[in-house]
Amino acid sequence: METLTLDLLTLNSHRGLDTERVNSLPPPPEPQVLTKTEDFALHFSVFLSCLPRLEMLAKVEYGVQKYIKVPQSDECFHFLQFLQDVMEKFSFQPQLFTEGVLVLTDTSDAEVDSDIFDELVKTGVRAFKVGYRKQPATDFDISLVEDESQSSVQPIL
Repeated sequence: METLTLDLLTLNSHRGLDTERVNSLPPPPEPQVLTKTEDFALHFSVFLSCLPRLEMLAKVEYGVQKYIKVPQSDECFHFLQFLQDVMEKFSFQPQLFTEGVLVLTDTSDAEVDSDIFDELVKTGVRAFKVGYRKQPATDFDISLVEDESQSSVQPIL
C-alpha cells in the first residue's frame, strides 16, 4: 500500500493559503482547568441537555386533587395555558376565570398571578388550589322591624 505524505506548507500552498499569515496568528488559548464543582456542573448540564424534556406536573386541588401538566416552552412555564388545562380537568365554565370568580392560589392561600407563576414553578412550587375569590363585604342598611313582612336588607349606594 502506498502512503502519501504532504507537509503543511505544500498543503497550504495548494489551498491558496498564505503560510506567513497562518504562522503569524496567535497560539490558541491554554485549556481552562476546572474545579471539581465546575467540572461536575458542566458534565451534568451536558447530561441534562441530552435527556428528553420531561413534563412538569402540578397537583391542583378543588375538592379533590388532580395532577395537571404545566405547559412549558423555551424554559418558560405558561400560566394561561395552565389555567385552561385546570378548567378542562375540573370541568369549569371558562367565564368563571375570565370574570374573576375563581382564583388560583398556592397551598398557603396566596393568590398566584400570571407574572409570578413561572418563577414559582421554577422554585419548586408544584401544589395549587382553585377557589372562589373572596369578595369584600358591602355595606348594608338593615332595618329591624316587628313584623317580618316589612323587613328588608338594602345595599347602601
